[in-house]
Amino acid sequence: VTAQDVSTMLRYGQKTIIFLINNGGYTIEVEIHDGPYNVIKNWNYTGLVDAIHNGEGNCWTTKVIKILYILLKTSFC
Repeated sequence: VTAQDVSTMLRYGQKTIIFLINNGGYTIEVEIHDGPYNVIKNWNYTGLVDAIHNGEGNCWTTKVIKILYILLKTSFC
């Protein structure tokens, strides 16, 4: 989903829920060819929506701090 897509969703009043998992880079590309260019600057995604919604939408952010701990303690990994 691009910023333009989010803007269009807000413009037409779509009741959209976006779940974003920030992995800090291009993980798939790292598997193909690793390099420092696959690590991208951490964006403020909530700030992006706040900047374009013009009071017509809502945006919430949550962070899972101990995700690695949770994953390692379950049978997920």
